[in-house]
Amino acid sequence: MLIKPKRNMFNLSSVWVELILIALFGLWVAKPYLNFNQLLWPTGNEFASSVQNNYIWTLLPKCGICMLWNGGLNGGAPAFAELQGSILHPVTILTTLIWGVVSGDKVALAIGMIMAGWAQWWIAKTLKLGRTARLWSGAIAIVGGQLSGRMELGTGIFSVGACALVIAPGLATALYGRRRDIVLFGLMVALAVLSGSGYMQAGMFLAMIPPFLIFAVNSQSKLTPVLKNFLLAAIIALLLSGILWVPVLHLWPYIQKNVDPTFTSAQPLAYEPLNLVISDRDFQYNTILNKLPYPTIHSIYIGWIPILLAILAFRAPKTKKEIKVFLFFIISIVLVFLTSSAIILKALAPLNAYFAGMIRFPSILSALSVPYILALSAWGLDWLIRKAWPQIELKAENINFKLTTKLLLAIPMIWAIVSCYNFGKNWIELGDVPREFWHVAEVMKTKYAAWVSFPYGDHPWMVVGQDLGLKIGTGIAHWTWKSRDFPPSTLVGTKDPVDQTSPTFKLQMAGVNILQYPDVYYAYILNGDKKIPCQAIANGGNIDVACNSDTGGTLVVTENIFSGWQSSIDGKSTPLVPYEYWLAVTAPAGNHTYAFRYRPWDVPVGILVTLAGIGLVLWVLFSRRKKDSLSNPAPEN
Repeated sequence: MLIKPKRNMFNLSSVWVELILIALFGLWVAKPYLNFNQLLWPTGNEFASSVQNNYIWTLLPKCGICMLWNGGLNGGAPAFAELQGSILHPVTILTTLIWGVVSGDKVALAIGMIMAGWAQWWIAKTLKLGRTARLWSGAIAIVGGQLSGRMELGTGIFSVGACALVIAPGLATALYGRRRDIVLFGLMVALAVLSGSGYMQAGMFLAMIPPFLIFAVNSQSKLTPVLKNFLLAAIIALLLSGILWVPVLHLWPYIQKNVDPTFTSAQPLAYEPLNLVISDRDFQYNTILNKLPYPTIHSIYIGWIPILLAILAFRAPKTKKEIKVFLFFIISIVLVFLTSSAIILKALAPLNAYFAGMIRFPSILSALSVPYILALSAWGLDWLIRKAWPQIELKAENINFKLTTKLLLAIPMIWAIVSCYNFGKNWIELGDVPREFWHVAEVMKTKYAAWVSFPYGDHPWMVVGQDLGLKIGTGIAHWTWKSRDFPPSTLVGTKDPVDQTSPTFKLQMAGVNILQYPDVYYAYILNGDKKIPCQAIANGGNIDVACNSDTGGTLVVTENIFSGWQSSIDGKSTPLVPYEYWLAVTAPAGNHTYAFRYRPWDVPVGILVTLAGIGLVLWVLFSRRKKDSLSNPAPEN
């Protein structure tokens, strides 16, 4: 075990068969998500808010780079500077372009489950474990509570799977130092950064990456060449993810996020590991053991069988290298739980309470412990399978049949998979979105661009509204602009009681009172206290306005101003003028057309950084070298 592999040590066709089997099992588990009915959504309450930003990709076929501005929510914002969703991950991009936002994300969720299974298989393959241990651990990873429980709120599967894919190439880089391992390590870290949620990325850098440093020190406490390989992988990851972090750093000083510097939601460390073995559904929704009543935050159920097999793994390591790998898994598990129980976050808070406090629900990070535990489980199972087992010999006339008692292992292995599947299947399902959402949103459609607002707190409006092309002025978001208000809405839907005799009352539908404010405009010329409405068409970062005014003034467009906006009058460039935090230009009297285009510098720079990363990857893979590895790890027997 853990011998440096030769190129012909395994049959590639066998590898593909195993990967296909895991993928087919993942598709079977995720089969509810493969229903492409647009009115059937994953039942988690926050599904809509987790995909609301994906609508930028629906603009790509319509107006190209206008998609760089997300103009559908809360006054608009740079589209690529978004940490919550996975809008820049290749899987999200492709599934959205092919199937649309809702069905595309359902497919992405299924792919996220497959990613988790492949990640677990990859770890076992890197450890040179047998086929049974590889396939079984991959199956458990797919049905484990670290995935299914996250769907109680309709989000989280994808980023958990993406982060799990970091482990195997990191181990391979440490153990073998091949160029492809280094590249894959950097690539998987970059893709994990692009996979959204923010929480998982924080957990990756705080608890998953640091334990790899154990391989950078030898038994004499000296640095090994492995460190150079890790640094190269880090540079690759940094460059490849430039398309995200460049726009994020540009926007960061202008936004704010809710924080909890005291980490009141964190479950105590003494209780968190118990979530691995408690499958009772009622337990998931109560506050026993000092937890919040939300499975999304705490669910990591895999059952006792994987835990017992992980304990058996203590018997497996023999060589110094194997012992170091074993310690890597143990340290990683400990670090994850120390982070998810907020112990590490509290230690970091004095350095920067705001950054630490942004992880308001640290227990979510406990999901990252499962891939490491299952890796030990697979190691323990493989050790058990390799042991000598007694055989049962059946003799009869002309028959001599021997049966190994090792086959009895199939019973607990299958039982473990079924137990996890039964635990999580109630969260892997679709629900019918009430037609009333669509009916109300249809009534609030406007001929020209206008901000509209729906009852705050109901997540489905974010998707239903944007699906109909509406600009939602007061939507649910995971961050807000500093010192800026939401844009004023022309139409407001509320479930609060209203005076139906008021001139602003338009109608009531499905329990929603719709109010209309005719003096609230998306675009208007301001002359003193007088507002002259203009007609606007807005598609992301392309806004076209037509105004006809007897007097001049200031054209105001209630879209957030930010670096990158350009403006013109009748095709001639004109400078923006300051007016609160909206787009504005000086407007002459008469009939004129105005164009506003969002053409930021940060996205091209981010793309160039990513292209540099691709160039570095190609150089590492194809530059001429005498050996396949860049810096061979020092052998440890």
